[in-house]
Amino acid sequence: MRPTAPRKRALVGGVVLALLSGCIPAQNVPPQLAATAAPPFVITDERLYTERYSVQPPRGWRVIAGAAEDPYTFQFIHPDDTALVGVAVRAIADRELPRPAGLTVAPEQAWVGRVAQGEIALFAVGAPSDSEALTEVMQSVAASVATPTPTPPR
Repeated sequence: MRPTAPRKRALVGGVVLALLSGCIPAQNVPPQLAATAAPPFVITDERLYTERYSVQPPRGWRVIAGAAEDPYTFQFIHPDDTALVGVAVRAIADRELPRPAGLTVAPEQAWVGRVAQGEIALFAVGAPSDSEALTEVMQSVAASVATPTPTPPR
């Protein structure tokens, strides 16, 4: 038995209504979605802005935010993954230092550099053969640190 025209329209209307009901925004947002797990930060073409400091990442390097329980910690990763420069509001112990994925030397043979810029701790990890260039990059990042942080552009 074939559906009649009114039944067919009702069936199509019901399907359309069911599809459109998925587009209605939720009225009650669960608490875990209403707030972020860490303080906010803004990345522009030139700078990384946090509530505690701003800094200029090396041009062309990726920016990776730290874990929610370690806010204000960021890593700047070299494009070929062989080196990184990190910025934090606390000293990072050697055992906590991240290792670049593309580093070809054993972790215990990696070169580690450190510098402090006021309350901000910077660290770098890379191959010993890159230590001079990496020191320059880390010092350049350290020189760009601004506290208190300026307001990011809108």
